[in-house]
Amino acid sequence: MKAKAVIEAIEALEPELWELASFIHSHPELSGEEHRSSQAAIDFLQKHGFSVTAPYQEISTSFHAEASKPWEGPRIALLAEYDALPQIGHACGHNLIAAMSVGAAVALKKGAPDFSPGIVVIGTPEEERGGGKIKLLKAGAFKDISVAMMVHPSNTTEVAKKALSLIEVEVAFHGKAAHAAAAPEKGINALDAVILLFNGVSLLRQHLRRDARIHGIISKGGDAPNVIPDYAAAHFYLRAADMTYSYELLNRFQEIVAGAEKVTGARAEIQVNEILYQPFQPSLPLAQLFERHLRDLGVEVEESSEGFGSSDIGNLSQVMPTIHPTLAISPREIVCHSSAFTEASVSEKGRQGMSVGAKALALTALELFEDPDQLRAVVDGFKARHSVEPW
Repeated sequence: MKAKAVIEAIEALEPELWELASFIHSHPELSGEEHRSSQAAIDFLQKHGFSVTAPYQEISTSFHAEASKPWEGPRIALLAEYDALPQIGHACGHNLIAAMSVGAAVALKKGAPDFSPGIVVIGTPEEERGGGKIKLLKAGAFKDISVAMMVHPSNTTEVAKKALSLIEVEVAFHGKAAHAAAAPEKGINALDAVILLFNGVSLLRQHLRRDARIHGIISKGGDAPNVIPDYAAAHFYLRAADMTYSYELLNRFQEIVAGAEKVTGARAEIQVNEILYQPFQPSLPLAQLFERHLRDLGVEVEESSEGFGSSDIGNLSQVMPTIHPTLAISPREIVCHSSAFTEASVSEKGRQGMSVGAKALALTALELFEDPDQLRAVVDGFKARHSVEPW
């Protein structure tokens, strides 16, 4: 039985997979700089007979791996993330994401060789900052893919958690420097404009839909207390459950900027990042299939919540059936993007989660290959709900 063979293959691979996850964890690399991490995943795949193209689509830390055998059927992509966060390293567990996707692919090659050529592993860097999946999508990296899957470590196990869109905005104000005590009337305070912007955003928050978020930091506030700042800047994220409301938020944000500019006299400069993270909408049929395999493996699954984070996988979910289930590797009080979660992503529970996640991914892909009608229904159902051709 292929399912049994796949599970046994993952169990046999577990020491190697943990070595891979631990290596990536101990060598944290920021978005776009994941050279050692991506190479470690590539080495693992090549060791087990995969053909790898790297760099892929002119992204230096991306790769495309497939079994070296002709295949004319549908392709399922397993996505490997491996970028880390500043200061706190793998506080989002991307080291485990890479190991799970790579492990599932190799296990399918070993346990279900007839189907393994349909499995593709795509290294998707820059998730934390840069939108690697969006760049790959625009470059055509997913044109021959039917569905995409990955598993994200978390403090909860949910199979159909959604995520918000994200628009990244940087605002700079240009004023006029002057001595703050001797000649304040000669200055134009750029920091005052930034503070007015924050106050305006705070007032706006009480009128936002409950599925929207705006938050930011002052990235530059001046150099000395006795010098009126001639330059100040802020960095904001705007999030919402749909793109229409996201653009409405952006328009209202820009009006606040204009107001701060008018009141203070400081000239505003707004830069909107061209990489827009769209809302993540999971494929429910795929998520239900994945959940069944998780439960068969003895994992308890919680009811999926709304989710208020954002990820570049949202853009992918708009053009093909996609799942991004979360798998608990820590107690609920330990959340992602914390130093405690950095420790969890290399803990014994993290190792157990890696093994279970790889198994559930592999079994979900295997069932889709063994039942082409089910895969076709997933894809056709998605197309019926999305009338615009993604390509």
